[in-house]
Amino acid sequence: MANTQRKCPYKNCKYGNVVDISTDEYTKVGSRYYHSECLLEKRASEAKRDCGYSHCKHGGVVDTQTDEYIEENKRCYHVDCYSEKKAIAEIIDFWYREIDEDVVFNQLQRVLRELIYKRGFEAEYVLYAIKKKANVLNYPSGIYYVVGNKRLKANWRIIREAERLKLVKEASKKNAKMEPVFKQKEEKKSNWTTDIFGGI
Repeated sequence: MANTQRKCPYKNCKYGNVVDISTDEYTKVGSRYYHSECLLEKRASEAKRDCGYSHCKHGGVVDTQTDEYIEENKRCYHVDCYSEKKAIAEIIDFWYREIDEDVVFNQLQRVLRELIYKRGFEAEYVLYAIKKKANVLNYPSGIYYVVGNKRLKANWRIIREAERLKLVKEASKKNAKMEPVFKQKEEKKSNWTTDIFGGI
């Protein structure tokens, strides 16, 4: 009688890492035999990756099967985490290039942390406000006043709404192309003879 036992390579196997191919439900991947349940669990655990952004808004875990994500330098980011990270880097770069290359980095970083992580300003809005008011900024603490500007906030809301509408319009165009077109059959007009006699 042939040996029907194979080794299940999954680390967290619930069945003692032994697959009996004559009785167990298994899946063969290459030359390896997995319990079907072990393989599903393995694939599900591989789908969850750590978000590369230290201030992740989603619990620090990217589910590559369900979440929208961006992969850069072998690191995985939620789309909004990635855009926030890039906006902060762009703020710092813009400050050094356009405003003051001799700025104390810790001061700039402290102001950005306060505004974005504690007060809840969008990093993209902070970047927008700094670019609009770069001519009046000399020190990082001036960013507090710039982001509080009511006119800039109103303009930012308009910009965001336009972006949102553009996305909705693109999505509706995409859906319109994908949806089948149904034509409704014209109904015959009824009169008292068709109602009584069934359309003689």
